Amino acid sequence: MFMYYWSVFDRAGGLYDFVGEDDRMLTVHEGDILIILGEQSGWLIALTESHQEGFVPPDFVEEIDDLGQAWHMD
Repeated sequence: MFMYYWSVFDRAGGLYDFVGEDDRMLTVHEGDILIILGEQSGWLIALTESHQEGFVPPDFVEEIDDLGQAWHMD
């Protein structure tokens, strides 16, 4: 199993819809662009294009490279 470690300010794209269950979690939709601000307790701390900040599960997003291409580590 490969473990990916997110770097601060990595860009990520939403893979699936995720509805935040409380005000600390972000609601993310497939295709949303996020900036990763850090990690805490297995969750990513992310910032949306509309400047909302909160937690998202790492399985619901994927890193986007500098060319805007999403990629997977299998």
